[in-house]
This record gives sequence, C-alpha cells and structure tokens, in this order.
Amino acid sequence: MHTVAVPEQPAAADPTPSGAPASGAPASGAPASGAPASGAPASGVTASGVTVPQATALRPESGFDGLYGVEILEIAPDGSRARGRVRIRDELRQPTGLLHGGVLSALAETLASWGTWAGAGGAHGRAVMGMSNDTSFLRPLADGWANAVARPRHRGRTRWLWDVEVRDDDDRLCAVSVVNIAVREPGPPSSAPESG
Repeated sequence: MHTVAVPEQPAAADPTPSGAPASGAPASGAPASGAPASGAPASGVTASGVTVPQATALRPESGFDGLYGVEILEIAPDGSRARGRVRIRDELRQPTGLLHGGVLSALAETLASWGTWAGAGGAHGRAVMGMSNDTSFLRPLADGWANAVARPRHRGRTRWLWDVEVRDDDDRLCAVSVVNIAVREPGPPSSAPESG
C-alpha cells in the first residue's frame, strides 16, 4: 500500500470564506478551509497527482474541524486509508470529564470524507459529503489523544462506506464508526429563487 503523508508547510491564504466548502472539497465533516477548487493548482500536490491541502489539513484553523482541533496525519492518494487524531482537552469534555462522543463521530466523518475526496472526489472534480455516521462507543477517553484509522469497506461510483477505529494512546479500541459518504458529479450552478 502506497500512502503519502500530508506535508507540513505554512498555510497559504485561504481563498474561500471561513466555513464555505471549496468546489470539490468534502462538504461534511472535513476541512473546507484550504481545500483546493476542482482543477485549481494547489500546493501539496503529491507524486501521484492527488492534491492534498497542506497545513489546513494537518490542523485546520477555521470551520468546525478547527474548533475541535483535528490533525490529519495521512491520506492515501487512492483513498485506501486515512489517519488522524484529536488531542483531548477541557473544551471537548462532557460534564463527567470524558471526551464527548460527538468529537469521535466528527473525527470519523472527517477522515472518511477526506479519504473519499482523495480516492474519488476532488481530484476528479466530484463533490463528497457525509450521508450517515453510526458511531459506537466502547471505552471512554479522558486524557491524551483520540487516534483514528479509517479504511473503506466499499468504493462505489456514487458512495463509499468506511470503517473507522478510534484508539487511545495505549492502543485500546475506544470507538468504531461506519460512515457513508456520497460521491456526486458537479451539477449546474443553482440559483436561489427571487423573492417578492
């Protein structure tokens, strides 16, 4: 399996408004900030030709992914694997002191979205977006990192299905997710109906 790690480089100026998905970028659960527009040149182009956003993918500064602090560690150019993590901190804890389960669900969907984008989406001018996310919590996380690995179970023309495992720093399985990601051809620009 050939994978390409996301390069650590200074972030370029973000051409998209904060929180607005760029064309071809994952629309749900993945960094929109810094994601290249379909066909647009971007830094971080791998030897295989798959464009991978640089520092915004490692630690997005804006949007939802920036809020919970996801770090994307690896995205296989063919979409066969994605790895990422989140540092457990006070802002992400539920009142009992444990990591909030929504963080693990978000981490799973982010990885599945970026993996699908690399394998079938943005590099091919298609949009990808989350359709469903079923996360089961097996062991609580209180300190350290939530470390996740995502692998596709099904790679179809219009959807990909992912298995995601989240482990603690002692490599104990803490959560499993099944994430369904839609793959769509770009449609014609839609215009809002005029009011009045």
